[in-house]
Amino acid sequence: MTGEECDAITSLPHLESLWIQSQQHTSEQRHEAKASFGCFEITPGAIAEILAQRTLRWLDVSNCQLSRQDFIAISNHLCLEGVRLHSTNISDRELSAILNLPKLREVGFANTRVTGMGLERHPGSRSIESIVCDGTPVGAEFAAFVARSPKITILGVRHPTVDDAFIRLLEAHPSLETLTLGPKVTDRVVDSLLTIPSLKSVDVRESSLSLDARARLLHVRPFLRLN
Repeated sequence: MTGEECDAITSLPHLESLWIQSQQHTSEQRHEAKASFGCFEITPGAIAEILAQRTLRWLDVSNCQLSRQDFIAISNHLCLEGVRLHSTNISDRELSAILNLPKLREVGFANTRVTGMGLERHPGSRSIESIVCDGTPVGAEFAAFVARSPKITILGVRHPTVDDAFIRLLEAHPSLETLTLGPKVTDRVVDSLLTIPSLKSVDVRESSLSLDARARLLHVRPFLRLN
């Protein structure tokens, strides 16, 4: 991202949503509530400068390396409702800080190295409704965080670290509706899934669930959608 592009973004009067991805796109600049910029590199601190706009509510940065200054700016931007940082260098410490945002409803960090370490001390979120972190090696600490976050309805956790023990930590979650399972999940997970009262859709395409286990799920929950 060039200085000119950064200046162009910050000059937009009522910017609410920003998408940045490190692929070659044509830069489009419009004086309205959305902007999309393709880039190969982000100058350290560029995100922090953009976030000086207090109107920004949704931030989507993919396939980019961010600076510590940028992550601090994201975690301090109290107006953010959605943060997607897929395929970035986000760390567990930085994720934990972002999860504290009071208005955050949607968070994504797919294909990163986050594990959830340190979240055992996090009280959970009262605002987050959707988490997508497929391809990310999240573990038990992260599952426990989800269990303490009662409004989460969508959870994408397709990764070999997500096993039966992980799903057991989600038992009786009050709001979870959509769940993506990984390849290490077995038939023993059925009992855990049946304790989740709002569950409507389970993506089992990469799981090890047998046909018998799937039939048992559908027998008890005939309206459950198995993708």
